[in-house]
Amino acid sequence: MHEFLKDDYNLDALVRVRPSGDGFDMYVTPRFVPVYANGYEVLSTRIVKQFVAQKDLFIDVGAHYGYYSLLAAKANPGIRIAAVEPIEDNFQVLQKNLQLNGLGPERATCIPAAMSAQAGRAQFCKSEASDNGSLYPHPSSETLARIEVATTCLDDVVGPEKARRIFVKTDTDGHELEVLKGFSKTLDAGGDVTILLEMNPKMMKISGTSAEEIIAYLHGKDFRLFAIDDREARFYPLDQTVNVAMMEARYRESYYNVLCVRKSAALSVLFFSHAVNLTGAERSLVDLVQGLSARGVLCTAILPAPGPLREALVKSGCAVQVLAECSLQGRGWWWAHAAQDSALPALASASEVVRDTLLPEIRKLAPDVVFSQTIVSPWGAWCAEALGLPHALSAREYGERDHHLAFAFGFRESMAALYASSAAVFCITEDVKNVLFDGDPDRKALAVYSDVRIPPEPPSAAAAGGGNGPVPPRAALTVGIFGSIAGEKGQADLVRACLELSGKGYDVRCVLAGLVADPAYAAALHRQIADSPFADRFVWPDFTDDPYALMRQVDVVVSCSKMEALGRTLLEGVLLGKPIVYANSGGPREIFADGQQGLAYEPGDHAGLARVLESILEDPRAAAARARQAREYVLGRFNDESYAGRIFGRLKELARRRSDRCRPAVREWMEKSGLNMMYLSVAQPRLLYADGAGPFSESRAVVYGEMPFGAFDIAFELPEGGFPRLRFDPTELYAVAASIFDLVITAADGAVLTPDQIGMETNAECVDDLTWKFGTLDPQIVWTLPVRAKRVRIVGELKKTSASQLVADLAAARRKLAGIFAAENRQTEEAAAACQECECEAAAIDSTVFIDDGAGYGEGHKAVARLEFRSATNLFSVEFPLPPGGSARRKIRWDPCEGRFCRCRIAQVATDGIYRGIGYRNAWKTENGWDEFMTGDPVYELDGDWARATFIRISGELLLPGADAVADRFQGEVAAARRECAAQRQELLRLDASLETVQRECAEQRQEIRPHSFIPVVALDPPSSAAGRLARRPFRNHRKTGPMKTKSPRLFSLVGTARSLWRAQVGISGGRGPALRYAIRRARSIGLVRLLALFSSHARGPVTDAVEDDVPDGEVQPTAGTVPAAPPAPPARPAPAVPEGWAGYAKLSAELSAPACPAKCSPLALLDLPAHRLAAALGKLRFPACEQPLVSIVMPVHNQLKYTVECLLALSETDDRSVAYEIVLADDASTEPGVERLGQLANVRYFRNATNLGFLRTCNRAAAEARGRYLLFLNNDTQIRRGAIRALVDVFAECPDAGAAGPKVLYPSGHLQEAGGVVRGDLTTEMVGLNDDPERPCYNVRRPVDYCSGVCLMIERETFRALGGFSEELAPAYYEDVDLCLKVRKAGRQVYYEPRAVIVHHLSKSHAGTGSGAKLALIARNRQRMVEKWQAFVDAAAQIRLIAFYLPQYHPIPENDLWWGKGFTEWRNVAAATPVFDGHLQPRLPGKLGFYDLRVPEIMEQQADLARRYGVHGFCFYYYWFGGKRLLELPLERMLASGRPDFPFCLCWANENWTRRWDGQDQEMLISQSHSPEDDEAIIRDLIRYMRDPRYIRIGGRPLVLVYRTSLLPDIRKTSERWRRVCRAEGLGEIVLAAVESFGGDLAVDPATYGFDFTVAFPPHGTPYRNSLSHVKLRREALLYPYLDMVRHAVRQESPHLKRFLGVCPGWDNTPRRKSGSTIFAHATPGEYQAWLEWALRQTRRWRQGDQRMVFINAWNEWGEGAMLEPDASYGPANLEATRNALFNVTVH
Repeated sequence: MHEFLKDDYNLDALVRVRPSGDGFDMYVTPRFVPVYANGYEVLSTRIVKQFVAQKDLFIDVGAHYGYYSLLAAKANPGIRIAAVEPIEDNFQVLQKNLQLNGLGPERATCIPAAMSAQAGRAQFCKSEASDNGSLYPHPSSETLARIEVATTCLDDVVGPEKARRIFVKTDTDGHELEVLKGFSKTLDAGGDVTILLEMNPKMMKISGTSAEEIIAYLHGKDFRLFAIDDREARFYPLDQTVNVAMMEARYRESYYNVLCVRKSAALSVLFFSHAVNLTGAERSLVDLVQGLSARGVLCTAILPAPGPLREALVKSGCAVQVLAECSLQGRGWWWAHAAQDSALPALASASEVVRDTLLPEIRKLAPDVVFSQTIVSPWGAWCAEALGLPHALSAREYGERDHHLAFAFGFRESMAALYASSAAVFCITEDVKNVLFDGDPDRKALAVYSDVRIPPEPPSAAAAGGGNGPVPPRAALTVGIFGSIAGEKGQADLVRACLELSGKGYDVRCVLAGLVADPAYAAALHRQIADSPFADRFVWPDFTDDPYALMRQVDVVVSCSKMEALGRTLLEGVLLGKPIVYANSGGPREIFADGQQGLAYEPGDHAGLARVLESILEDPRAAAARARQAREYVLGRFNDESYAGRIFGRLKELARRRSDRCRPAVREWMEKSGLNMMYLSVAQPRLLYADGAGPFSESRAVVYGEMPFGAFDIAFELPEGGFPRLRFDPTELYAVAASIFDLVITAADGAVLTPDQIGMETNAECVDDLTWKFGTLDPQIVWTLPVRAKRVRIVGELKKTSASQLVADLAAARRKLAGIFAAENRQTEEAAAACQECECEAAAIDSTVFIDDGAGYGEGHKAVARLEFRSATNLFSVEFPLPPGGSARRKIRWDPCEGRFCRCRIAQVATDGIYRGIGYRNAWKTENGWDEFMTGDPVYELDGDWARATFIRISGELLLPGADAVADRFQGEVAAARRECAAQRQELLRLDASLETVQRECAEQRQEIRPHSFIPVVALDPPSSAAGRLARRPFRNHRKTGPMKTKSPRLFSLVGTARSLWRAQVGISGGRGPALRYAIRRARSIGLVRLLALFSSHARGPVTDAVEDDVPDGEVQPTAGTVPAAPPAPPARPAPAVPEGWAGYAKLSAELSAPACPAKCSPLALLDLPAHRLAAALGKLRFPACEQPLVSIVMPVHNQLKYTVECLLALSETDDRSVAYEIVLADDASTEPGVERLGQLANVRYFRNATNLGFLRTCNRAAAEARGRYLLFLNNDTQIRRGAIRALVDVFAECPDAGAAGPKVLYPSGHLQEAGGVVRGDLTTEMVGLNDDPERPCYNVRRPVDYCSGVCLMIERETFRALGGFSEELAPAYYEDVDLCLKVRKAGRQVYYEPRAVIVHHLSKSHAGTGSGAKLALIARNRQRMVEKWQAFVDAAAQIRLIAFYLPQYHPIPENDLWWGKGFTEWRNVAAATPVFDGHLQPRLPGKLGFYDLRVPEIMEQQADLARRYGVHGFCFYYYWFGGKRLLELPLERMLASGRPDFPFCLCWANENWTRRWDGQDQEMLISQSHSPEDDEAIIRDLIRYMRDPRYIRIGGRPLVLVYRTSLLPDIRKTSERWRRVCRAEGLGEIVLAAVESFGGDLAVDPATYGFDFTVAFPPHGTPYRNSLSHVKLRREALLYPYLDMVRHAVRQESPHLKRFLGVCPGWDNTPRRKSGSTIFAHATPGEYQAWLEWALRQTRRWRQGDQRMVFINAWNEWGEGAMLEPDASYGPANLEATRNALFNVTVH
């Protein structure tokens, strides 16, 4: 035992401790003293306090010492406690702690049990750490003992009252899912239930559960889940996969808590505050957070810096995120006492912070509502608008009137934009609403008075009588004014009034408390007071976050604000019982009545204020009466319910809908500010892959495309063959910090690599084990792999940083130069800076590429781009199209600029040719990596193979010459720099004289040129032709002359968008459609409108037509004088368009076929002999002599002595004496020293080939010498587990049709290598379960398979010889095992996979001498021979039968005439259906077959022909039997009598009642079932008539019968026994019974337990409903869900017994049957149905054999439920085409 754990169960060592801030004491063992004393799970603790306040019952599962039980009891004195703890020692401490805190049996119940899914007994692991006990052994601490404990379930603890208000906290270390399943009854009953769930990734791995399973289960129970990051004090919603991966990665060695809240009650709000001190607005925010938290709202706040506000919010239960880099206060949106020309650059800078830092964080937080606390911070509105979230605004100030704030785009325009971007506006008073928002034209503003809370007076202060503060204790009248010291607050009025009263002889004292906001104003007040004879009567206390101690010591509270929005200090004074005096304006005038609740004076009238104060001095009783009246008034109007309660109700409404995005007024406002909503994606991650033969400069790249900074989940598909070296560039030309939460690399053979198999290098600094910080603009992570990779998935987070070396170097140079200028002349420095800025804006550079065609530079094509640089350093990305080249093209010369000195660093060269690196440059290298060009003709020569290249893109950094560059170059020579500066002084002085003019011109220019409205000039030559080349002259702005400008970081997006538009125009990619329209909208958003218009002027095509649709009226088009005419573009080549209805196929197909994340398995304990021990091990090997072996173990050997010895040792150590066996060692001419000693082993038959015959021939030779009844071929690189041989022999004894058998094969890592194999239609093979968890139930069921690997294969010796052994046409190896198994199956026998037999295989060690090239050649050759030999057999065996459910309803019957009206059929409902929401496709009318009548015989023949043509094998007809009465039987009876159509069929007894609700329940019964033994026999005798028909569908020769709802049969097992007995008696023989999974069902139940053979999946039944389409406005009541929910749920389901036929559904919408309350799975398309069906077919091929390969489709013709394959008027035969496509894709490939 660890020393520090020795007292964990020592009850004599208990220590009494008071947990930090929780208000109770508890006993703990010494190890836990610092845990609780220093604050335990701080955020989780606050959550429990917040939510238990409204609960009746608190259940503490895994209570340990009872911390959370005591916390809940303290937070809610009326709550009952149920504490569950299974370990006796902990249980005693728990009871002691409850007694210590007065919690007796009447309030607290202690349960000594473990929590599980049901009551019973279980083995519990008592760990050496008292808090690590679990039903599973803990990996971090030793298990002291396994004890048997009682188990209970949460439903039993709750009792019969299921709808109580309950809070459950669970800590079960891996058993969470089972505990939740034991809570299902209570959860299903509804009610107010909240769960705090501890998630322990390590323990969940051991228990075999995952976070995704738990999340899916709780989502299905109507919960929203929030991860609680107690380290960072933040919430993260777990409906985002990236958040799940992040939490699992961060806490992989620990645990984290998850809050689970009912969806109807869950509400998360994100608050924005621009300030961090506790002034009035911030105090109101704290009050609001307290009120919302008490109502169960999860509050998060983003603050620009730490401060008092942060601490107050944390205490109020708010998660606070401080983003120091986002200190946006006053950055360009508003300013006080400043010139407007300084605002716009700051505003643009702030826009970048919003885009690159705030938006990624908010995406991760995913709040329901974004709440801005003030009008001076637009960032919350911007973020909400960009992300489509509802935005709420709190307007607490006038802006112009009270704080004299100016706004960048004008006050009225700014307020209108804020109003338009907000779904709700909460104004502090009616006056504020009228002033700011013109009376609320949209009726969405609400005047909400703040809740004002006064903390209780500390006892020490009360005892002291308040006389120990800074106020003189005795005075006739002490007045106080509280608030920021600034002119608009009017403190001067009070100072003059007090001076006037003092001059009259009154004893008046004055307290001026507040933060100095205007130092000049404060200084003037100080001087005025100091110059008076009454200076000692004024007190200036230091600023404090707690003004109430001061306020209690004054007699009157005064507010002199000239325009006060609310007057919070007045309200606080009233609540403290103080009379108030206020300036008669703004909020106080609205709130208070002069003479009733207080006294007013006119603002600025200090004499009037003096008279009011004098009246209080003269009549203190009247003042006290007004104070009492005011207090009653304020308590009634300014309270929690009127403030937080009203806001809470409105926020709940907002959360039910998403915000409308891109409203024109808001979009224009944001674009003015520099935040372009369509330019939010800025990172361009890419993956480079190399073949290992050269550097990455010769590699190719897969570019993922643009994505936002922040959380990401991306995948890259690599070309055929895979690559062993990968380089991941998280982004291009940004300094970033990258976190990798999950990395899944799939090898070319399908194996998933484990982390210890992946080598990694990076050019970053490791911050922690998840995060790397890159100090370069070319971030790289290189992974070296042991195998060739095929697919890579990366989950992580990307953040911009400002710590790049470039920025640091530049900052140092600027600081140095600033110091030089300051020493010489400050005025010169300012003039130089202004000059530098203007010069940089005006500078233009020509960047040129020359092609070396062998004749010399400059002789080839020349492309020019003009770049703009706005500062002394620039990032650039410029792309040049290249003309058609030839084999002579060897080099490209690039001149970064013409006629200028420069510094350059190339970050990346991208091309579709081959780039090898820089061959020559006429520059010298600086220490920090710059190329320093000391010539006006800088040159780079770029080496590579450019023969086929069509473009080259160069990205990097360019530094123009300037004084800072000079200073950096000669950083050690300060004197030289000083001389350089002095030489420029005269010129700078001249510029100084015109500085004011320059600034004015710059300001005018900025106002005239809108940000993001310019584009660079780029060469856009199409790769196919130079005829359509665009002119290269600059585009001209319609407002002024001169080249158009852009901020260079946007060049990435501009160049890429322009190129994609050109490619679409000439037909290379795209075409008319959503993708092209998106590109055009994006082009418009980043300033390419004139480029689009240019396209329009040159050619017609998809871009032209789309531009005409998308360019708004009034957009300026270029004229002939602006852009010269160009030759017509070549005709557009047609691009394949995605057919309608198939848009979602590719994405869903990729999702369903993507390899699963690798299972988390532990490495196996294996024999691993060092070389020096091999001889000794050989000497100890002993095998028993056996004259009549049952099994001959045939082991071919070629070298690999180590693995052979280990294999033999494993055989000897796992010796099963119940099986007599011999070992036949066949040495295939080994050359390794020592192998010959194998021939000396006792009782081992040893043969050695004279020459190397190869694996296959060696096995045949050894098999000929074998004597056993069974041959067991066993590779020598395996280690067999105990009982494996016995288990394989048992297969032949228990399965009469067994011809061969194979075991479960594991990797040494513990992962599954193979659980049988599948032979695909193209004769490639699949190893079932590769890299999965071998303990999954589906891998532990014996079943027939296509083949088992020859690594361990048992077959009867006589069968092997009769089949000719391994086919020597495949020699020397590969495919011989598949060929043998196919021969077994062709002979009418089965190949079985036996999971009880387990071996471990070191893959490919037995073929280690075969080179990879030779191996691949052999595999390819033998596969071709297999195709020639076995294609027909495999095609026949691979067929999968598709069975569609068929509704025989479409003809009138008397019963329906009676119930629904004369002539009723389902068509009446179908035609009368109406849409439930906008865009709802109803009515859904039939297509080719029309409104058919099944009384017409030809209809069913047409249906059968249609089904047969599209691959449907047969129909499963619903059969209606009600106690001897048949309904809808006409089509079936006619088909049986006529024999037409000749089409396979089976029957499904629809054994539910018929009701008016169409749901089979008991309401409004039309005709009911009558179950009895006699009825059982009657129905089966009637069914036998059909089962004798030769068309009837059979499995193994036995007819198949389905039952729709087995749960309605009184005794299903006895019914099945009766049916089977009658069928045997009638001579039919055995039948196959299958239960339809209608209305859900437990997949874990083996149907054999109730007498059935199989179950049939029946989607959408069983789909857990998740209302993710709640934002859709419905016209009437309905349940609306995405179709993909149905698909994903079906894919996740798993049957452990493998007796389940899969089912799919092309759609579901029962609107025709249910006029109200219908269930709709929306957005179903044929493409998504095809992807689902392909998945089902692949799974069926993997898990089923022979005629058991069946998939059911719901349905052929359920028109009333929107589930049909038949052609309809909207999609035609699209669902049938999807069915045929899926069959082809799966069975052929």
